[in-house]
Amino acid sequence: ARAPELRNTAKIATLALSHQPLAAAPDAALLAAVAAVARTDGEWRARGAMAALLGPFLFRMQFALRPNELAGATATLLVMLVDPQQEVREACLPLISGLARITTDGARAQLQAQLSALASTPLAASRGAAEHGARVAQRHGGVLGLAALVRSSPYAVPAWLPPVLELLVGHANDPFPVNKEVKATVAEFKRTHQDNWEECCAAFSEEQLSRILDNSSALAHYA
Repeated sequence: ARAPELRNTAKIATLALSHQPLAAAPDAALLAAVAAVARTDGEWRARGAMAALLGPFLFRMQFALRPNELAGATATLLVMLVDPQQEVREACLPLISGLARITTDGARAQLQAQLSALASTPLAASRGAAEHGARVAQRHGGVLGLAALVRSSPYAVPAWLPPVLELLVGHANDPFPVNKEVKATVAEFKRTHQDNWEECCAAFSEEQLSRILDNSSALAHYA
């Protein structure tokens, strides 16, 4: 384990680096280094710290990054979303939400499909199965990503959002921590849309509303 002082210094340096002006070549080098740490570092705090770097970096460089660089950063986030450590996965939620705001509709739709596939990962037959933890991590990562998409539109209901929320509440009875994120996201959705709640409901089909209300007691409470 790394010394706490060294770990804290590294975290401060990482945050500072995310705000530094960089030329095009260092951008690529930095993203490659972030991907390497996120994929292979044995210290989960180091892997999680990559979220703190990527967040401000992607927002600041959104108009300068090449499409392949943005795609590479997205791939790194998807790796972090299925990390064995819950804290690393949860650190990605605000990043996915921010990425959804700055990316193209096509890239967001592709990300949505990838997250939906992760959220649909079958659970192991029993908690004692060797693959149980990995499958829960994948399912949790997908749900976190879908939750981030919902949270990326706090005051409107774009056409792509109702199917995402419908899919999300279908995991309301999943094991912890998956169900926790579903409940938190539904509550946040209602909180941020309460001023025009009836108008928001009109964006959903009757079938979608029915499925959402049937699967989410939290949302049913507000209906």
